[in-house]
Amino acid sequence: MSAIDRLIIQTSDANGIAVRDKDGGPITKIPLRNLVPCLRRLTHLPMIDVSQSADYCYYKPNAQLRELTERYYGKVDGEQRWKRIVDGEKTL
Repeated sequence: MSAIDRLIIQTSDANGIAVRDKDGGPITKIPLRNLVPCLRRLTHLPMIDVSQSADYCYYKPNAQLRELTERYYGKVDGEQRWKRIVDGEKTL
């Protein structure tokens, strides 16, 4: 896990994953319908990680993502970042 990773998968099943922020807080359940598998290339690595470890990306913004964003960045900065996430979705 890199220093930038925040969410740790606690459990997973056919319906979704349960994650916990490594800095504390409650477990958050995220439905699989809101996630897509993704490849990750960290800037300090010269290759894409294609190991058996799954990475996920949010497919569509929802209340859980908003809550996580505000928890990560605080109320003010989190709200600004949330607005950019939602505005970005409109261009898809």
